[in-house]
Amino acid sequence: MTLKNFSFVGIFALSITLVGCGGTEDEPLTVPDVFGLPGDEARDLIEAAGLEPSLEAAESSVWQPSNWEVESTDPEAGIEVEEEDEVIVNLIRPVADEDADASAQEAEEEADLQSAEDAEQEAAEETERAEAEAEEARQSREQAEQAEAAEEQEREDRVPEQQESDGGDLGERVTEEALRGFNVDSFTGLLSQDGYDLSLPPYYAISDIETMSNSTIRVHVQEAMFDEEREQMGRWFFNMTCQEVPELDTVVVNDVSGLDSNHFAHEFMRMPGCE
Repeated sequence: MTLKNFSFVGIFALSITLVGCGGTEDEPLTVPDVFGLPGDEARDLIEAAGLEPSLEAAESSVWQPSNWEVESTDPEAGIEVEEEDEVIVNLIRPVADEDADASAQEAEEEADLQSAEDAEQEAAEETERAEAEAEEARQSREQAEQAEAAEEQEREDRVPEQQESDGGDLGERVTEEALRGFNVDSFTGLLSQDGYDLSLPPYYAISDIETMSNSTIRVHVQEAMFDEEREQMGRWFFNMTCQEVPELDTVVVNDVSGLDSNHFAHEFMRMPGCE
């Protein structure tokens, strides 16, 4: 072989070698099976396979892939694709999360319902308390009115209907003894009596002594009187008539005001001889 032929063969062999070193066609990639995996793990596996994952979820945005799981991929697992092809990863909420969300929503609805029921119950109780207070106030008013009426009735009944004692009309006997004590024929005659003390109760204004029972009289006085004068007049009648009319126990003094004041024998200290 000549040098010229050798050079031609060498150049041809080198060319074949260089063509072979230039690389072969890329082998196809396969979409990995990520069904049921959390979104973040599926993403990492797809990226490791040389593909571009796109995480999607129906009617929602995926902010935390780990909270989702893979329902399907497009292309499906096992399909051959080229490097850096996009693989759409369809995500869904895990069943446990959906149940948890449903439970949370149900709990919230129950809490709202309970709050509404509690508010309604509280309003009903408040209404009931208000009604009870109103009823209590009404009963208190009725009791006060009844007590007042009973007291008035007691005042009216304190002096029973007129009854004559066995010794004659009590009022007449007391009148007779009182006039005898003053040595006059009538109470009005006291004003013409020399030395009559006008600081005394107005005995001169007595118009009538009424028998109320066998131990009670009512003295009618045609002037207004102070409480001290009423008491003094009651005491005077007890002491003036104690010997001749010992059964006298109650003197009711009634002046122009129309009010009765009751005076009882046991309330006063009797004069000597009246015990």
